Amino acid sequence: MDLESKTVSVVIPVGAQAGQVGAALTSVLTQGYRNLQVIVVDDGSDPTLAQTLSAITHERLLRVHQAQPGRAAACNAGLARASGDYVAFLTPQDRYLPDKLALQVDYLEAHRDLLMVYGAALCIDEAGESLGPQCGATAAGEVQAGTGFGVPVTVALSTVMVRREVFAAVGAFDEQLGAFAALDLWRRIAKQGPVGALTEPTAQICHQTGGADGDLDPIAMLGDFTAYAAKVEREDGDGEPLSRAAGLRRAGEHAADTLDASGHQVPFGDLLRNQAVRQFEPKVSIVIPVYNGAKYMGEAIDSALAQSYQNIEVIVVNDGSTDDGASERVALTYGERIRYVAKPNGGVATALNRGVEEMTGDYFSWLSHDDLYLPDKLETQIKALVQMPDPGRCVLYSDYEVFTDDPEAGKPYILQHMAPADFRYFITIANALHGCTLLVPRQAFAEHGGFNPALRTTQDYDLWFRMAKTYAFVHQPVILVRARSHPEQGTLQMLELAQTECNTLLEGFLAQLSEAEVRQVANVSLAEGYFRLAHSLGARGFKEAGGRAAQLGVYHLTQMDAAACQAFVDERAATEALAGELSIELQHLGNELQRLSAVITDGVLQRERLQSQIDSYRHELDLIYASRSWRVTVPLRYVNDRLARIRR
Repeated sequence: MDLESKTVSVVIPVGAQAGQVGAALTSVLTQGYRNLQVIVVDDGSDPTLAQTLSAITHERLLRVHQAQPGRAAACNAGLARASGDYVAFLTPQDRYLPDKLALQVDYLEAHRDLLMVYGAALCIDEAGESLGPQCGATAAGEVQAGTGFGVPVTVALSTVMVRREVFAAVGAFDEQLGAFAALDLWRRIAKQGPVGALTEPTAQICHQTGGADGDLDPIAMLGDFTAYAAKVEREDGDGEPLSRAAGLRRAGEHAADTLDASGHQVPFGDLLRNQAVRQFEPKVSIVIPVYNGAKYMGEAIDSALAQSYQNIEVIVVNDGSTDDGASERVALTYGERIRYVAKPNGGVATALNRGVEEMTGDYFSWLSHDDLYLPDKLETQIKALVQMPDPGRCVLYSDYEVFTDDPEAGKPYILQHMAPADFRYFITIANALHGCTLLVPRQAFAEHGGFNPALRTTQDYDLWFRMAKTYAFVHQPVILVRARSHPEQGTLQMLELAQTECNTLLEGFLAQLSEAEVRQVANVSLAEGYFRLAHSLGARGFKEAGGRAAQLGVYHLTQMDAAACQAFVDERAATEALAGELSIELQHLGNELQRLSAVITDGVLQRERLQSQIDSYRHELDLIYASRSWRVTVPLRYVNDRLARIRR
């Protein structure tokens, strides 16, 4: 098909920016795609526009006078006169890149199900100089929750192309919404069907200072946001409420950032931001289970009440403490600042479940009676949820710090960053997750049940594994919790039970992990993925679970052909050789460091550099050994025998 047979109507709404429209028009008229209708809509606010247009000749350049001010009204006036198969828009301060229209026509013709397409953009200042950052175009398909509400996916007007017939179905720009009119239109289009995204830049977006953009009337924007939020509530009220609320907050905060960048002296950006934040301030229920915890629980409660995020409730569940009422007395000193619940002893799972039953919040956050939240724990997590397209289906977890008697000294635990799809593999291969770092939607308990009371030490991992089947577990690489290590800890009192429970639980995890989960995380063959699990489980003392993982690895070796088996042998041999070389080098460096320490008294820098090199080698060696198969010689012998049989 000759794509040039399709006409593109380009609508350029001009308010008080007529002095910039010449460069914008030039970027349209010099497009590689030539079958154009160019509509410049003038609201009469700048008398120099006529002079600018008189210097430009194009047989399909149409100038439209529009008495009604505002970009939405101007765009609608252009739409009323558009005759093309596709409609694109360009604000006077922005510029099309040379292939913008050709790329988008080609894309929409190749994807007939898409209603519109938008593209990435380069950011420039008023002089046309690059500002470095790029507006991405990452969400495509059914994207109403993401694209329809702005950040994290910002759809700039100048990057869009829409099939003209779509406007007959969804209507034009809502002129009552001012600066939010375009966002509202993309929302309505996204409700009708899928949209496309071009990840390569299609336009240059100008970020102006001093409020030069006619749409940035700060006082009007406050009212526009209120009107937009009310419209979304009316029209999308049957959708997921947390996603809708977070989307509105994203849209308002993005608009506030735009106001800040425009250079307005009056803090209208802060006013709009506060208005936006109120759209998504979900209540968080902090549940503190306690059993004979009077010694530490006051500090835990204090850390909960000291959260910078204010929309919280603190529920203390006394699990039948036998400390002559000491735990209860501590809790009661907080009066109405907390909710205190007493129950017969049944274990931490039952106490947590009781807390879930009592909670009135949208999210659950567990705090052990001997641990501490950092002051911004919940604020950091709520801000992260705002950026999630579906915060009601998201569980957040973070890094943490372990401390003992000295509260000023702690050891950080930095977790390996995993994609949500890899989470179940992660908690099988590594026993590193701390339950008090999590923030869990209340709905997840309704779908997956509560903590298993039959489990005394592994009730948390069991529940997280179940929830991860349908909820995205997202890692935040920041320390938000301080975990106390002390002799009275329940897990230390039940070490033998914990080992037995963990072993059984991990065997169950192995049975439930899909082959796709093992393959995608390990990024190797299934056999190698299971051998890595076997190594980790065996090294942590879970011999039965490690043995089961090794059996699964051997089974998948039997499914390999000769070439794959040989590749496995070669990879193992190369790993062992590298590990041997690193071990030798570490020994050499250690000897050198010992010699320097004995003979050099002022060579601190030299010793520090040597120690840094040793640490680097040790880290690399740790990574190699972490990937080595548990009792790898057994499966390797098996593979060699199998290769011999295949070759015979």
